[in-house]
Amino acid sequence: MKTKARGAVMIAAAAQLLLGSVWLHSSEVQHFPGTYFDSSGRTQLQARVMQSWPGPSALAEMWRSATLDTPQRLAILLGAPVHHDPSLLPLYREAIQSESPRLRQAAAYGYHDLIGDRLPDVSSGVSKAEARRLAREIDLVAETLRRHPLVAIWLQAALQSEGRSLPSFAGVAPQRPATDCLKAVDNVMSFDDLDLLVQAYQLSQRRPTRIALMRLIEGLTLSRFVPRSVGSTKAWGPEVYDRGFVDLDAAIASWQSGGCTVDATRVLAENFALMGVELSDPRAAGACAYWQNVLRAGDSGWWAMAARQLYDCGGPWRELSVLQPESDLMRERRQDLLRFFRLDPIDLMRSASTPKP
Repeated sequence: MKTKARGAVMIAAAAQLLLGSVWLHSSEVQHFPGTYFDSSGRTQLQARVMQSWPGPSALAEMWRSATLDTPQRLAILLGAPVHHDPSLLPLYREAIQSESPRLRQAAAYGYHDLIGDRLPDVSSGVSKAEARRLAREIDLVAETLRRHPLVAIWLQAALQSEGRSLPSFAGVAPQRPATDCLKAVDNVMSFDDLDLLVQAYQLSQRRPTRIALMRLIEGLTLSRFVPRSVGSTKAWGPEVYDRGFVDLDAAIASWQSGGCTVDATRVLAENFALMGVELSDPRAAGACAYWQNVLRAGDSGWWAMAARQLYDCGGPWRELSVLQPESDLMRERRQDLLRFFRLDPIDLMRSASTPKP
């Protein structure tokens, strides 16, 4: 019986690999590298990865199966970064050392995308010397990610430009402008990263960094510390952010009462309660309808996390931004989600009557 069971598992795994290899065909890779892939192809490919491809572990198995052709390997290298899963780093280390110039290009591009970094221009190719440098970098990043979550690397990178460091951080962090670091945090953060964002906010002394971290914390907690400007005639100055800092400091003190760390689930539950919704676990499947309402009627800074939560509820993958929620592209993606869930948009949180979590 055990032999039969093992045989069934092997057959199922082989079938998954075979079926998965069919999924891996992607018309977008023929446009890589280039402006069309950067602007449209990458987004289309990665949305399909999240909707119909197998997960990171299965993609790693397919990569190791040695049955994939070059276009399929390119599709994995360019599509899998949307998961931001460090377990995929060995694929990129292997591919960056390939004899194939196309695989090296895709590996360099996909590696930076995987960790949330600014996308490199690889149109002129990736030399073998550059490939060796990137392989060493991947080793160091992988070692760091065995001890810390991905968002910690970017928070550390933002802080180190101020001569500061996250407590107990051990490893490497990229040398990047703070704006790049915070954009990366926007790309890769999850609810479980709230405590790290709070630590970085409390450590930073640079005003633009503190403002961006405050907005990211707002997005993770469904809070509003900085009001949105309603019209061009409304007075708007630094005192608005100063009041936001005071309010956020008070909120953090209440969130940390009874412990040193911040529990995102508890904070979310408290803020839903302030909006009249009692949820013991806002991240459970039963909360999907309430996240739809956050997307429909909530503050624009909350749309990104609502979209990620609604993906877990069976919705399509649409990557939104906390830091730039009202750009034309972000509004278009939100509209796609609203149409999918058959919701009418109501921007209630732009109203002064909205309760403040």
